Amino acid sequence: MPEPRKTRWWLLGVAAVLALTAAVVLVPLLISRAAWKERQALAGMVLAGELAPDAAGIVGLPPQFRGATADGKLYVTRRAGGGTWVLFVTWRGKGSNLHGYLYTHPPEFFDIGSGPTAEVVAPSVPPAGLSTKVEVDVEEQVGPGWYRVSCSMD
Repeated sequence: MPEPRKTRWWLLGVAAVLALTAAVVLVPLLISRAAWKERQALAGMVLAGELAPDAAGIVGLPPQFRGATADGKLYVTRRAGGGTWVLFVTWRGKGSNLHGYLYTHPPEFFDIGSGPTAEVVAPSVPPAGLSTKVEVDVEEQVGPGWYRVSCSMD
Protein backbone atom coordinates (compact mmCIF):
# COMPACT_ATOMS: atom_id res chain seq x y z
CA MET A 1 0.00 0.00 0.00
CA PRO A 2 1.42 3.44 -0.97
CA GLU A 3 2.29 5.92 1.71
CA PRO A 4 -0.48 8.51 2.30
CA ARG A 5 1.99 11.38 1.85
CA LYS A 6 3.11 10.17 -1.62
CA THR A 7 -0.49 9.55 -2.67
CA ARG A 8 -1.49 13.03 -1.57
CA TRP A 9 1.34 14.65 -3.57
CA TRP A 10 0.53 12.51 -6.60
CA LEU A 11 -3.16 13.52 -6.44
CA LEU A 12 -2.20 17.16 -5.96
CA GLY A 13 0.06 16.96 -9.03
CA VAL A 14 -2.69 15.38 -11.13
CA ALA A 15 -5.17 18.04 -9.98
CA ALA A 16 -2.69 20.80 -10.87
CA VAL A 17 -2.13 19.37 -14.36
CA LEU A 18 -5.89 19.06 -14.94
CA ALA A 19 -6.51 22.62 -13.74
CA LEU A 20 -3.74 24.01 -15.96
CA THR A 21 -5.01 22.06 -18.97
CA ALA A 22 -8.56 23.30 -18.38
CA ALA A 23 -7.29 26.89 -18.15
CA VAL A 24 -5.25 26.60 -21.34
CA VAL A 25 -8.21 25.16 -23.25
CA LEU A 26 -11.19 27.00 -21.74
CA VAL A 27 -9.85 30.55 -21.34
CA PRO A 28 -9.17 31.07 -25.07
CA LEU A 29 -12.59 29.60 -25.90
CA LEU A 30 -14.31 31.99 -23.51
CA ILE A 31 -12.31 34.95 -24.81
CA SER A 32 -13.00 34.10 -28.44
CA ARG A 33 -16.73 33.65 -27.73
CA ALA A 34 -16.86 37.08 -26.07
CA ALA A 35 -14.94 38.65 -28.97
CA TRP A 36 -17.30 36.98 -31.45
CA LYS A 37 -20.37 38.44 -29.70
CA GLU A 38 -18.70 41.84 -29.59
CA ARG A 39 -17.98 41.72 -33.33
CA GLN A 40 -21.58 40.75 -34.08
CA ALA A 41 -22.82 43.70 -32.00
CA LEU A 42 -20.43 46.08 -33.79
CA ALA A 43 -21.57 44.89 -37.22
CA GLY A 44 -25.16 45.55 -36.17
CA MET A 45 -24.21 49.03 -34.98
CA VAL A 46 -22.62 49.82 -38.36
CA LEU A 47 -25.72 48.60 -40.21
CA ALA A 48 -27.99 50.62 -37.90
CA GLY A 49 -25.91 53.78 -38.45
CA GLU A 50 -24.86 53.98 -34.79
CA LEU A 51 -21.22 53.69 -35.90
CA ALA A 52 -20.63 55.65 -39.10
CA PRO A 53 -17.49 55.40 -41.24
CA ASP A 54 -15.64 58.51 -42.30
CA ALA A 55 -15.12 59.35 -45.98
CA ALA A 56 -12.27 56.80 -46.15
CA GLY A 57 -14.48 54.01 -44.78
CA ILE A 58 -12.86 53.94 -41.33
CA VAL A 59 -14.81 53.65 -38.07
CA GLY A 60 -12.86 54.54 -34.94
CA LEU A 61 -14.23 52.31 -32.20
CA PRO A 62 -15.39 53.65 -28.84
CA PRO A 63 -12.97 52.81 -25.99
CA GLN A 64 -15.04 49.88 -24.68
CA PHE A 65 -14.83 48.15 -28.10
CA ARG A 66 -11.23 48.86 -29.13
CA GLY A 67 -10.15 45.32 -28.21
CA ALA A 68 -12.40 43.86 -30.92
CA THR A 69 -9.76 44.60 -33.58
CA ALA A 70 -5.98 44.85 -33.73
CA ASP A 71 -6.03 48.61 -34.32
CA GLY A 72 -9.29 49.75 -32.70
CA LYS A 73 -10.92 50.41 -36.09
CA LEU A 74 -13.40 48.88 -38.50
CA TYR A 75 -13.09 49.21 -42.27
CA VAL A 76 -16.38 49.57 -44.13
CA THR A 77 -16.88 48.92 -47.83
CA ARG A 78 -20.14 50.12 -49.39
CA ARG A 79 -21.07 47.91 -52.34
CA ALA A 80 -22.59 49.29 -55.57
CA GLY A 81 -25.73 47.18 -55.12
CA GLY A 82 -26.35 48.58 -51.65
CA GLY A 83 -24.50 45.97 -49.61
CA THR A 84 -22.19 46.69 -46.71
CA TRP A 85 -18.99 44.82 -45.85
CA VAL A 86 -17.26 45.34 -42.51
CA LEU A 87 -13.63 44.23 -42.02
CA PHE A 88 -12.42 43.39 -38.52
CA VAL A 89 -8.60 43.24 -38.61
CA THR A 90 -7.32 40.84 -35.93
CA TRP A 91 -3.65 40.83 -36.96
CA ARG A 92 -1.61 43.30 -38.99
CA GLY A 93 1.77 42.52 -40.50
CA LYS A 94 4.03 44.60 -42.67
CA GLY A 95 2.53 46.45 -45.60
CA SER A 96 -1.01 45.29 -46.31
CA ASN A 97 -0.61 41.86 -44.71
CA LEU A 98 -3.52 41.15 -42.40
CA HIS A 99 -5.82 38.51 -40.91
CA GLY A 100 -9.36 39.18 -39.82
CA TYR A 101 -13.07 38.65 -40.26
CA LEU A 102 -15.31 40.07 -42.97
CA TYR A 103 -19.00 40.60 -42.33
CA THR A 104 -21.17 40.96 -45.42
CA HIS A 105 -24.74 42.28 -45.50
CA PRO A 106 -26.65 40.99 -47.27
CA PRO A 107 -24.66 37.75 -47.04
CA GLU A 108 -22.31 37.21 -49.98
CA PHE A 109 -21.20 33.87 -51.35
CA PHE A 110 -17.50 33.46 -52.18
CA ASP A 111 -15.52 30.78 -53.97
CA ILE A 112 -13.49 29.89 -50.89
CA GLY A 113 -9.87 28.93 -51.41
CA SER A 114 -9.63 30.16 -55.01
CA GLY A 115 -7.30 33.08 -54.32
CA PRO A 116 -8.13 36.76 -53.77
CA THR A 117 -11.88 36.98 -53.97
CA ALA A 118 -12.99 40.18 -52.25
CA GLU A 119 -11.81 43.76 -52.61
CA VAL A 120 -12.29 45.59 -49.32
CA VAL A 121 -11.38 48.83 -47.60
CA ALA A 122 -8.42 48.03 -45.32
CA PRO A 123 -5.66 49.81 -43.38
CA SER A 124 -3.21 51.67 -45.59
CA VAL A 125 0.52 51.30 -45.59
CA PRO A 126 2.17 54.56 -44.51
CA PRO A 127 0.88 57.09 -43.91
CA ALA A 128 -0.97 55.49 -41.03
CA GLY A 129 -4.59 56.27 -40.28
CA LEU A 130 -5.73 56.11 -43.89
CA SER A 131 -7.37 53.32 -45.85
CA THR A 132 -6.76 51.61 -49.14
CA LYS A 133 -8.49 48.91 -51.14
CA VAL A 134 -6.92 45.46 -51.01
CA GLU A 135 -7.94 42.05 -52.28
CA VAL A 136 -8.33 39.53 -49.49
CA ASP A 137 -8.40 35.75 -49.62
CA VAL A 138 -11.66 34.39 -48.23
CA GLU A 139 -10.44 31.37 -46.28
CA GLU A 140 -13.51 30.04 -44.54
CA GLN A 141 -17.14 30.83 -43.82
CA VAL A 142 -17.60 31.02 -40.04
CA GLY A 143 -21.27 32.01 -39.92
CA PRO A 144 -24.02 33.44 -42.11
CA GLY A 145 -22.40 36.42 -43.83
CA TRP A 146 -19.17 36.00 -41.79
CA TYR A 147 -15.83 34.98 -43.27
CA ARG A 148 -12.27 34.52 -42.06
CA VAL A 149 -10.03 36.47 -44.46
CA SER A 150 -6.37 37.30 -44.98
CA CYS A 151 -4.15 39.33 -47.25
CA SER A 152 -0.53 38.41 -47.88
CA MET A 153 1.45 40.52 -50.27
CA ASP A 154 4.68 38.52 -49.73
